[in-house]
Amino acid sequence: MRVERIHDLASWALGADAQALDEKIASGETTRQPLAQNIPVYVQYWTAIGNSDGIAAFRDDVYGRDAPLIRALGIAGSSTGAELAEL
Repeated sequence: MRVERIHDLASWALGADAQALDEKIASGETTRQPLAQNIPVYVQYWTAIGNSDGIAAFRDDVYGRDAPLIRALGIAGSSTGAELAEL
C-alpha cells in the first residue's frame, strides 16, 4: 500500500516528535508501538480517475475487481475501463 508523507503520518499516529521518530528509525531496531487510539483507515482502489484537464484516465485493473463490479452494475458488454470510456 502506498502512503504519502509516511514520516508525518507516523509522527502523528505515534504522538512522537520528528526528532524522536528519527532516532527510532536510525536505531535500526524493529519495535512495536501500540497506538493510544484506533485510527480508521479507508482503502480505495480506483482504476478510473479524472485528470486535471477533466479527461477520464484508466489504469490497468491489476486485482481484477472491475469486471465483477461492471457485471453487478449491469453494464452489458463492458469489462475494461477503455470500454467504459465509450459509454
